[in-house]
Amino acid sequence: MARIRTIKPEFFRHEVLYEAEREENLPLRLAYAGLWTACDREGRFAWSPRALKLDCLPYDDVDFSRVLDALASRGFVLKYEVDGKEYGCIPSWGDHQIINNREQESKLPPINENNILTREPRVDDACGTPLKRAQGEGKGKELEGKGKEETRASALLPAEPEPALDDWPADYRIQFWTKYPHKVGKPKALLKLDRIRLRGVSWRELMDGLDRYMRTKPPDRPWLNPETFINQERWTDQPAEIANGKSESLASIAQRQAAAGISFGPRPGGLRVVESRDDVRMLPQAGSE
Repeated sequence: MARIRTIKPEFFRHEVLYEAEREENLPLRLAYAGLWTACDREGRFAWSPRALKLDCLPYDDVDFSRVLDALASRGFVLKYEVDGKEYGCIPSWGDHQIINNREQESKLPPINENNILTREPRVDDACGTPLKRAQGEGKGKELEGKGKEETRASALLPAEPEPALDDWPADYRIQFWTKYPHKVGKPKALLKLDRIRLRGVSWRELMDGLDRYMRTKPPDRPWLNPETFINQERWTDQPAEIANGKSESLASIAQRQAAAGISFGPRPGGLRVVESRDDVRMLPQAGSE
């Protein structure tokens, strides 16, 4: 059943989607927007090309399975399998859709790192590249918990990006997960990573920001979950740094400025300076109260 969905003005200026449409000679932009109306409230849909075509492109003479494959090869949709049935979802769903609370709950199973179908990297034509399972996939629970093929089963690898449009490497999920120091919540973190790529965030800016976060995080503060790091755009933080690469506390700043002869004016009578690692306070001296 088709549903009312939101489309933002910037959708029509999506350069990567436009280039994909030109390359594949398929109506990807209209099909992608139509696909939103076929999704449930969680952005999931049954991977049934014939039925989806009726909702998205009922009058076009086009093989909709090729449309889905082209979108999947570039990360616009993710394909997964549960109990022998194939499904799809839109990784950027939560960034663009506001769902009515009265809409029916999803009846489709969720995606996770163990049920995503993988694709070999695209060579010339995304539509002509067959979907393949990761090694050992489909053998029930035989490989559960062993971590085999984890990096390939973690998400669909989109096509290698055009250098002029996208500076993200083809194995960006592997690189990010390998580098991030606090490895928790992998499936959600990788889906968020997909979303910011589609938003046009620079890979170099992201990784420079991660380096900066790892270098300046105070030792007494816990590591952010990777999903939180991405959601809050913490790669854009610019914390204060000193030569040794550690963030500088207020007390340290005060001590350094005092040593340099920097004066903040006369100290009020009867007050004493109390310094801690993160604060500098002036409190009444003993007997002056």
